[in-house]
Amino acid sequence: MPERTNRDPAPGFVAFDTLLAEALREQTRRELAALPGPRQLAQLYPDTSAWDKRLKKALAARRRAAARAARAARKTALPRRRLPLRRLAAIAAVFVLLMAGTLAASAEVRYAVRRALLQWGSAELRLTYETEGQPAPADLRLPAGFTDHYVPDGFVLDEENSYTIESDFYHKYTDERDNGIGYSVTCYCICSEGQVELFDNEHTTYKSIDLNGVEAMLGTSQNFDGSTSYYLLYEKDEIHYSIHGNVELETILKVASGIK
Repeated sequence: MPERTNRDPAPGFVAFDTLLAEALREQTRRELAALPGPRQLAQLYPDTSAWDKRLKKALAARRRAAARAARAARKTALPRRRLPLRRLAAIAAVFVLLMAGTLAASAEVRYAVRRALLQWGSAELRLTYETEGQPAPADLRLPAGFTDHYVPDGFVLDEENSYTIESDFYHKYTDERDNGIGYSVTCYCICSEGQVELFDNEHTTYKSIDLNGVEAMLGTSQNFDGSTSYYLLYEKDEIHYSIHGNVELETILKVASGIK
């Protein structure tokens, strides 16, 4: 039998470094085992992209509602005045809407919308209207029963973020499956006091289209989740129309055709 020297480890002896490494490995295994799995992580930290989109839309709806309320207050609280539209026209890209005989200059025309003024900024498209004549109170009320009559299957009105008054309305619709898909409809009587409508221009491409005989602007933008949003805006019979949403373009056009 060979002799054991003092440098040889005794039978059953384990080096300290080996024990330390094993202890660290065991601690790591326990910490990893205590971590939540993929299913638990999904429950604790769900995908918030749909909520982010809904929040952006809700904030935009609030801003539009505040603008509508401010305009309504100005109509009753402030004397009528004209914005310096000529200065806007000097820096705006102008396109003419509905230059038919009903809007042609004549002695019989008391109030009419002459044209839409577009000011293209780096991040937003600013839309105002140039009018002719002084409107009577009846000119600033939507026709009786005027609303968006077509609502796609599966969409419901978000009553909390929608409103309707005599001169305008804003209706927001969401998919009842709560998948972040929705659209909004805005209509208002165009007055002679500088109403301003803002649309995204930083990530949106616009083109002119024919909408049932009316010249309209159609904006298209790609969302971060790969979906497409549309902005459709036009003027008809002294009423401004705009439809915005991340639904199919065919749906946007059907909604527009159903507003009467």
